Amino acid sequence: MNYTYADIAKMLDHSLLNPTMTTADFETGCKLAAAYDTASVCIMPYYLRRCAELLQGSDVRPSTT
Repeated sequence: MNYTYADIAKMLDHSLLNPTMTTADFETGCKLAAAYDTASVCIMPYYLRRCAELLQGSDVRPSTT
C-alpha cells in the first residue's frame, strides 16, 4: 500500500501538553498543526476554546486529555 503525505498527516495527533508551554508556544503549535493538516491537536481542556478559534477553517480538530 502506498501512503501519501496527506494520508500519514491525518493519522497524527499534534500534542501540546507540556506543562511549561507558553501561550506563544501553544499558538505556534496550533498553527503548525493546521499547516501540516494533522488529524488533531491534543491540548489541556482550558485551551480548548482558543484552539478551536485558531483551527477554524481547517480540517484539524481540537482534542483534550
